[in-house]
Amino acid sequence: MSEPNSPDRWFELAAMLVSSARGAPEEGALTASLRLVDAAGRLADLPAAGISERERQFLSALQIRIREGMTGNYLESEESYLGFLDGLIEMVADEARARNGLSKR
Repeated sequence: MSEPNSPDRWFELAAMLVSSARGAPEEGALTASLRLVDAAGRLADLPAAGISERERQFLSALQIRIREGMTGNYLESEESYLGFLDGLIEMVADEARARNGLSKR
């Protein structure tokens, strides 16, 4: 992975997504899922041009949560990893609700 401000960051993300798509059939669902979560975590490292401060804050918070929990939960158990994914979905859903003027659950 290159430095956060490298011009190659977009290419690296695209390459990761393409290779993840190709590897998914052989890797199995959980490993393919892990790659997608890793890609989501990389979004905060991409150049900030054209992105709002709110967007940057959300992506940074998402990245922190992914980096703190992704590998450990994956290695712990399938149940732990799925719980981690559910937490990420809840975080994204809360943000979607806030952006649409709806209250959190």
